[in-house]
Amino acid sequence: MEWQDGATSPAAGARYIGRDEHHLNGDWRSIAQFTEFEPGEALTWCVLDMDGRYGKPAEDPEDRMATWSFTLTPYADGVVLRQSVTVGPGRSGLNAYIERTPEAEAAIIAYRFDELGKGMDATLKGIKDAAERQG
Repeated sequence: MEWQDGATSPAAGARYIGRDEHHLNGDWRSIAQFTEFEPGEALTWCVLDMDGRYGKPAEDPEDRMATWSFTLTPYADGVVLRQSVTVGPGRSGLNAYIERTPEAEAAIIAYRFDELGKGMDATLKGIKDAAERQG
């Protein structure tokens, strides 16, 4: 990743260019823009299609492909970490696949959401393991 506009860490409005890879979609880059940063509580960012892979290039959060978030909530003697994603409202690879095979829309959505869920589970497990090693 490559910080933009002088940013060096997460903060509301900070942006970075990231590189992504998917076994079906290949490699690409996107812009992530932080929309919320409350240390110890929340981190939210949107992903923008800067190169127009799925439509017109987008650098405005209103045209985001997705919004990702981590939230921390104190619980008993620990903390609950939640990760979430909202797809859209801008175009993404999901739109492109559905447009090519609209009859498979339900299966395409189910496949993508399963992929997202597995990735989120792996991310949360990695964070939990790292926190437990330090604590």
